Amino acid sequence: MQIIGGSSSLLLSKRLLDQFVVFATIKAPSVPYGKLNDTYTYTPLKHHTKSCLIKLNIAYFGELLQWTKQDFAKAPGVGLKTLNEICTLLSSRGMRFRKHDEEKLKYERPKHEILEASTGTLSMTCAELGLSTRAINCLNSAQIFSVRDLTQCGADYVRGCRNLRGISEMGWGSVNEIRKALFKHGLALRNDSTWLIDYISSPDSTVEPIQVMTALSHIYDWG
Repeated sequence: MQIIGGSSSLLLSKRLLDQFVVFATIKAPSVPYGKLNDTYTYTPLKHHTKSCLIKLNIAYFGELLQWTKQDFAKAPGVGLKTLNEICTLLSSRGMRFRKHDEEKLKYERPKHEILEASTGTLSMTCAELGLSTRAINCLNSAQIFSVRDLTQCGADYVRGCRNLRGISEMGWGSVNEIRKALFKHGLALRNDSTWLIDYISSPDSTVEPIQVMTALSHIYDWG
């Protein structure tokens, strides 16, 4: 750029250049690389990190890229180790957090069959879940016949609702069987978020985060 005139012209030109740089920075779109609809199911993230993402209702990389690094660092449960782990994962995929002066990436969570099926499942009977005879007999003895009633129960010592472990002959094996059967339909027992997060975060888990979030929506009323 050619500068004409004395020091005042030079100062004016510098101000115009600074304004252009700021304008260009604000308007520059974020250009992440990789598949936005990929999930972190098969990534080497630690249990705590996956738990944080699930509690933040983040299932896909496209949703994670909506966050700035500063905002994500302030999220509940996110410490320096978790932040660095996420940054390393994003970098390995050619991605990064959004910058403050960038517009949010236009991203819409893909529809999932589990999301649409979970509501209809509530009208099913417990027998339709494919449970073992032992589990069905235990539920029948407690007069729990519908899936809707079953999702109002807790696993063990949950205040304000019936607890499956309190039913005669109902052991942990049957409780976990019921948990997994409900989970297949995007549902969960009351206050059972800890089990759900442990279930997805186990090293050999092939569960997608969106399935856990669908089940959690019945606990946290995410809708």
